[in-house]
Amino acid sequence: MRQATGELHRALPAPVPSRARVSVTVMFAVAGVLCGVVAAGIPALAHRLDLSAGQVGAVLFTWGVAAFAAMQSLRLVLPLAGPATVLRIAGPAGAVGAVAVAAAPGHGPLFVAAAGFGVAFGVIEAAVNAQGAAVERAYDRPLLSGMHAAWAVGAAVAGLLVAAGTRLAVPYPMTVACIAVLVLPLTLLRTPDLPLPAAIPPDRRGPRVHLLSVLAFAAFMVEGVLADWGGLLLRDGAGASAAVAALGHPLLQAGILTGRAGADRIRARAGAATVIVWCGTGVAVVCALLVAVPAVPVVLAAVYLTGVAVSPVLPLVFSLAGSVRPDLAGAAIAQVGAVGYAGLLAGPAVLGLLGGVLSLPVAVGGLIVVLGTVIALAGRRAA
Repeated sequence: MRQATGELHRALPAPVPSRARVSVTVMFAVAGVLCGVVAAGIPALAHRLDLSAGQVGAVLFTWGVAAFAAMQSLRLVLPLAGPATVLRIAGPAGAVGAVAVAAAPGHGPLFVAAAGFGVAFGVIEAAVNAQGAAVERAYDRPLLSGMHAAWAVGAAVAGLLVAAGTRLAVPYPMTVACIAVLVLPLTLLRTPDLPLPAAIPPDRRGPRVHLLSVLAFAAFMVEGVLADWGGLLLRDGAGASAAVAALGHPLLQAGILTGRAGADRIRARAGAATVIVWCGTGVAVVCALLVAVPAVPVVLAAVYLTGVAVSPVLPLVFSLAGSVRPDLAGAAIAQVGAVGYAGLLAGPAVLGLLGGVLSLPVAVGGLIVVLGTVIALAGRRAA
């Protein structure tokens, strides 16, 4: 890794890694905003379009399938075009896609908009993580968790704006349109290109990439389940008001921000394996409490604390994927990200099955307890 880092420093002018770090951090924030405005608005969409829990799950499944397909295609595209070029196209497309989802006039257009937004969002996620891992290698120290913290800031701010709009009776599509107008100039910022080589041949990815993919699958599902179902869990499972339910997503992102803000320093001292094991254990313990006491204050606290506990896992997984083969980092990150998004795909389906026989708090909390256990068990070996 140090040899690769030295080569990167020699190949790039000194200011480029710094400029790239700033621009990548901004794009992480933009990705968080786009995800936040859509996820926090799910209760409003469900109410306006009279969506059942199954239909909400189908919309989220469509979003995830589209993102998964986009990430799979990027395994070949990223090494050729570079993540910076990809981001300049996908960023504006994501902003437009979020508005299309919010303004969908019926079930059919909603599914089409969710698919389009999923493609743009999946491309943004894969490209920004590949670029972030390249910046981290250039600095030769942990940075990716801090960059991911910007994602949480963006998502939390977007969620709070959606909650405020709900409180003030501002139509959800208008809220999203205003946010998209503010975000659009940020998507056009030029990100310096950092070199990414060719894709990893299938027989050279190795078991470590597969283990990292398992961790990404579990962590994505934890974050996705709480982000997409947290509002419904508060409203339908705990009996919270619509305004309180809208706070579920920004509260989750506040927890994620808290955890990621110090994750790089903790990793530098304790090591990646220890941090991942702690994270998985914390997720399981907190959500066991949610299952036992599904009251509004407990659910709110559990959403926040689960965000704190799970937050370091994905940045660590992407960072470790980038270091398995630094010369082939872009393809490894796209592969891990694609498998991770399969966790988002599986989440609605699994909850749909569990929700048929269990209460929503038991279904959501029990699933996350299992996922936290998987993270704790797989973490040490993968790291």
